[in-house]
Amino acid sequence: MHRESLRSRSGARWGLAVFFMTAMAFPVSAQFDKSQLSGFVRDQKGAVIPGASVKITNTLTRIERTATTNDSGYYVQPDLLPGD
Repeated sequence: MHRESLRSRSGARWGLAVFFMTAMAFPVSAQFDKSQLSGFVRDQKGAVIPGASVKITNTLTRIERTATTNDSGYYVQPDLLPGD
């Protein structure tokens, strides 16, 4: 009976070890070094403005990006670097 208990504990430990080794094999990306900016461009009455140009400037690096709104007045600029 004592041997059976040791085997079950050993099996449980082995199972936990395999679980943690497998879990650690998959990379985890918790942080990203890029972001995106998106939104709608509207006039004073709230109507969307298609084809509007949106200028995005990183004040730290002075890098400028330009996005253009679609037919719904929506724009998105992906892959922006962090900065002020």
